[in-house]
Amino acid sequence: MKKKILFASLLTSLSVPASAMIKEYSIGVGISETQGQLKGRDFSGLEPTVNLGLTFDNNIMIGTGFTTTGYNPRSNSYDISNGMGGLISSYEEHLKLSSAINLRLGYKFETDVVNITPYLGVNAFSYKYSYSNKIDDVSENLSDTAYIPFIGAEFSHPDYPLLSMGFRLSDKKSITNGVELTQGGMVTFSVNL
Repeated sequence: MKKKILFASLLTSLSVPASAMIKEYSIGVGISETQGQLKGRDFSGLEPTVNLGLTFDNNIMIGTGFTTTGYNPRSNSYDISNGMGGLISSYEEHLKLSSAINLRLGYKFETDVVNITPYLGVNAFSYKYSYSNKIDDVSENLSDTAYIPFIGAEFSHPDYPLLSMGFRLSDKKSITNGVELTQGGMVTFSVNL
C-alpha cells in the first residue's frame, strides 16, 4: 500500500499541467525524531531535514526533502560468562540507517486569516539490519528500503507569507518481527519566495 501511495503521488505530480506557472518556491528545515524498536531495546534520535517545495498557480504543492541520518542503534546482551571473568553476548543486533529522501504532495488553501497547505507524503529510509542469537543458532541479515507514509501541514499568515511553520506525523514500518522504524513527529520552518 505504501508503494501505491508513492506511485499515486508521483502520478499526481506528473499530471500538473505544463502550462501551470510556479507561484511560489519554498526552502525549509525540519527537526524530526527518528525512533523505533529493536528486539532488545527502543531507540530514538533527533535528525535534521532539508525540504524544498513548489506551489503552482493552481495551488498544487509538490516537494521533496532529505534527512541526514547516521543513527546506528545496537543491542547486545552481555549475558554469558567467557570463563575468564568477562561476559559475551548470547545475541547481538544492529540497525544501520542511511539518509532518507521524502516526497510530498499537497494543496494550498488561502484565506484572509491563515494560509494552510495540508499534504501527504512518503519517506524512503535505506537500512541494513543484522541479528544473531548464539544460543538458538539463529541469524538474520536484511538490506532494503523502508517506505514510511506521513501527513503534515504548513501554516503562514496572509500578511507575512514569506515565512511558514508546519508539522509532520509519520506512520511506523515493521522491518522484521520485533523491529520497527518511524520518523515520528517533525517541526518544519520554511521561507517562501
